[in-house]
Amino acid sequence: MEDGKEDVLLWELSKLPLVELWRIQWGLSQSDLLQDFPPIPPRWLRSADACSTAKTMMRCYQEDRAPAVLAAVQSLIGGNHQVRPVRFTMIPLRPESDLKPVQGFVKTQRRKLISRIQRPGPILEALQCCRILNASEREAIAIYGACKDRNRVLVDLVLRKGEEAQKVFYHALGQSEPFLLQELKEDHIRDKVCFCHLTVSAKFRGNVRSEDH
Repeated sequence: MEDGKEDVLLWELSKLPLVELWRIQWGLSQSDLLQDFPPIPPRWLRSADACSTAKTMMRCYQEDRAPAVLAAVQSLIGGNHQVRPVRFTMIPLRPESDLKPVQGFVKTQRRKLISRIQRPGPILEALQCCRILNASEREAIAIYGACKDRNRVLVDLVLRKGEEAQKVFYHALGQSEPFLLQELKEDHIRDKVCFCHLTVSAKFRGNVRSEDH
């Protein structure tokens, strides 16, 4: 019986766009919203995966209460069991996220980000929810028909907005395209190691020439 309830819960969560799933997770961790149910510790909700969220809810609330909790959170956030897009409302991107932004990542990986981001929508949604982008800026980005052009405007705008914008961008990319983020992180580290190696080699050659003279 529990497997049946969990399947229903998983089906409901799987229907949600990624950003809406983050909002559900945020709602599950808020004690002031869930007055009739104990909140789930944020560290248990670090995965944006629908399957792990369903399993966590079943473990915390059991089969008889988990569907009611989900309905309550959806009602509080959007009403009528449909999570409506929240405009101009600050909602944490991820509670106590364990993603640690790499310093200078967006700037050094700019060209690869522009050419390889496939899902800019969740990133734009996160930036607007965190009040880094406003509606007009988001609409200006949406005008561009080609994905690469939208990505270029998005990445350059994030760079101009500063450190906080880059942090939110990094976290959102980690949720919408985790494999791309991991690959680019490895490239970023590899580039830094190569740069350090070349710098040390150049200094060593310079010292050798000085000693020869």
